[in-house]
Amino acid sequence: MDKGRIKNIIIIVLALVNVFLAAMVLIDKAQSDVYAQEAKKNLVGALSAGGISVADSGVLDVSSVPACTLARDYTREAKLISSVLGRVETKDQGGNIIMYYGENGQACFRGTGDFEILMENDSVRVGSDIVQTSQNFLKKVGIEMSGEDAQVVTASGGGSSVLTAVCRYKDRPITNCVVKLTYSETNLLLVTGTCPLTGVTENGGGGELDAATAVMRLLDILDNSGYVCSEIQDLSHCYKMDVSASGEGTLTPLWHFSTDIGDFYVNGITGKAETVTQNN
Repeated sequence: MDKGRIKNIIIIVLALVNVFLAAMVLIDKAQSDVYAQEAKKNLVGALSAGGISVADSGVLDVSSVPACTLARDYTREAKLISSVLGRVETKDQGGNIIMYYGENGQACFRGTGDFEILMENDSVRVGSDIVQTSQNFLKKVGIEMSGEDAQVVTASGGGSSVLTAVCRYKDRPITNCVVKLTYSETNLLLVTGTCPLTGVTENGGGGELDAATAVMRLLDILDNSGYVCSEIQDLSHCYKMDVSASGEGTLTPLWHFSTDIGDFYVNGITGKAETVTQNN
């Protein structure tokens, strides 16, 4: 068999493999869509049995969200900080507190996720969009934020501005990780807050509550509390971070029910009600 014919056979085989893989992806997506629609139908039914309707514009996110294990990655942390401060020197303050000194300023990071970054020159200009400027800066230091929940307060008469935003993991808000960026009229001055630790490992063991179980827990919580809820406006996911000063902890998924009488949170592992407060 000549080489040209062998080459053509290989090309045909690879093309067939690609077609097969593409078909498998489409089948898997179709199955996932069917599962999601069935899960939403079951949720609406369970809520209706409890006397609760779903708003016409309501979004029901029934996807699976993993719990995560956190650990402080000192090497990655230093690399991220150097991306905004320039080449850094580090100083261990004890108590798992690390100082970073660079040509553009200094930073302090703690094992709890609390941090401060002081910019000492105009290396980060405000630009025409303070939200985009903030997103770009935080991305460099490994922090994800969304412009949707960012709040900007500008001093009367212009001048300084403060942007506050909730940190995210894969676009899911981490309820108790909040950052503030303080700007002068022209440039970034200070960044403070609490952020998730740099080492994140998704737990693959499962054990997270599915949407149907979370709804049943909500109904129990409402029944035990005496609250009368008549409408679910949205169902979504978020996280809460629990860490120790040693630099280890977890991201725990929460089911977030937005209702006509307020927000309710169900722990995605234990099924218990959660009280969510944001660090400011």
